[in-house]
Amino acid sequence: SGTGTVVSKVQINQGRWHHLVVTRNRRNAMLSVDNEPHIEGESPRGTDGLNLDTDLFIGGVLEEMKQDVRERTAVATGLVGCIRLLDVNNRVLNLQESEGDSLYGSGVGECGNNPCQPNPCNNGAACQVKEAEMFHCKCSKGFWGPTCADVHDPCEPNRCHPSSQCQALPEGGYKCECPMGREGRHCEKVAERRGAYMPLFNGDSYLELKGLHLYGHDLRQKVSMTVILMANDSNGLIFYNGQKSDGKGDFISLSLNNGILEFRYDLGKGPATIRSKEAIQLNVWNTIDLERSNRKGEIMVNKKDPVRGEAPNLHVDLNLKESLFVGGAPDYSRLARVAALTEGFKGTIQKIILMGTTILREENALRSSNIAMFQDHPCSQEPCHNGGRCNPTLDAYECACLSGFSGGRCQNTIYEKSAGETEAIAFDGRTFIEYHNAVTKSEKALLVNKFELSIRTEATQGLVLWSGKDVERSDYIALAIVNGHVQMTYDLGSKPVVLRSSVRVDTNRWIRIKASRALRDGSLQVGNEAAVTGSSPLAATQLDTD
Repeated sequence: SGTGTVVSKVQINQGRWHHLVVTRNRRNAMLSVDNEPHIEGESPRGTDGLNLDTDLFIGGVLEEMKQDVRERTAVATGLVGCIRLLDVNNRVLNLQESEGDSLYGSGVGECGNNPCQPNPCNNGAACQVKEAEMFHCKCSKGFWGPTCADVHDPCEPNRCHPSSQCQALPEGGYKCECPMGREGRHCEKVAERRGAYMPLFNGDSYLELKGLHLYGHDLRQKVSMTVILMANDSNGLIFYNGQKSDGKGDFISLSLNNGILEFRYDLGKGPATIRSKEAIQLNVWNTIDLERSNRKGEIMVNKKDPVRGEAPNLHVDLNLKESLFVGGAPDYSRLARVAALTEGFKGTIQKIILMGTTILREENALRSSNIAMFQDHPCSQEPCHNGGRCNPTLDAYECACLSGFSGGRCQNTIYEKSAGETEAIAFDGRTFIEYHNAVTKSEKALLVNKFELSIRTEATQGLVLWSGKDVERSDYIALAIVNGHVQMTYDLGSKPVVLRSSVRVDTNRWIRIKASRALRDGSLQVGNEAAVTGSSPLAATQLDTD
């Protein structure tokens, strides 16, 4: 119905504590500063109720809300100062950022003296208050160190390996940012890479992968992710993906805060923050499942205790454009402030799966810094033989074997032979076995045929299998040896399809044959060769045999 405004008569003095009391009952409001007589006012007639749908902000608001706040209050900046007691509706709120009632905070510290008075910075450097009692000196060119007193560039001479970058630290000294595959203080060591790709983060590392939107899935309405990790510390960024490089716009993130997992996403109207029920166990593998559908989201740890939440109203689409940062970021100030991310993850990430696609892979990495490979997993002992790939499953592993090998560690060679010599049947060129055609008569067999058998022969010609009709020009399917090669022929009534293998079978060794047909498409595989495929013309899709 319109704005009501109440103005105190008490002048606020810098450096002094003041006591504010504000009450509102329907359209009437009262304000008193330092026990002054109550200043009263009221809003225009029309409505009595106050409808609010954002969280309560103290000391300032989010960047995207500033314009709104300025229009309503004529104030464009947040408070510079201290608040020491907050009582809302007879409930005293705990103002500590890391515990108690706050959802998140940005650049909030303990109250004390101004660390930039007197200016601790040298050589004309500007002093910036980082947070309470902490400062940062912006050194002018040619000066280094925490207070810009050092005239020596810590990166000269450059001790870092040529493949790495030397970075002068604000607190003095330098650090070498190692690329993937190198480690050590100066990136002088080649990192031993054995087994599966499992990056190990030290709190000062990060891995930049292709953004979540680049793996062929539409994530605007729905996201489903699984992260398997082992944390060695209770805090840090696990992953973050944003819409813009300056932290504005949409984002999705997962982080650890005092052992509690925090799943956040912002669709443009403020974040959903969903926290795990309990702190995760350190130094063991944990499986974290994340789901988001429109505004609603869920986090589940080790397949139990799902916790749900939702983002503020109106927007339902998640728009991502930037890279996916895993385990840390090169510059936390460029991430969304409400993601509350200020430090890197310490521990190992075994898997990140997006909508069923494993995306934590070396080929998806764009950049990295100070990443080692986790060596205390059975996969780093390379247990899979004969070129098999080790796939970690928490503490254990599975081997994905190349064709021709089997067994838990791909240790067995598959010899192309029948189930056993005793079960094999010998034919002499005049003998045959006839099977009842009931299977082929079923509706399924008319559309689909599958045959698998092993043969051993020295013959260059001979019929192996036939199913057809006693009528000329009718449907049939056949396997035969022609000039020492297996040939599959089938006719659905339009024209015969002939598939011929390139592998010779007249070698007197056992060899396996797989032949199949589904509708018009046929496939023939002999031994380890790639399948030969073909298709029947026109519209017939059924095999009609008797």
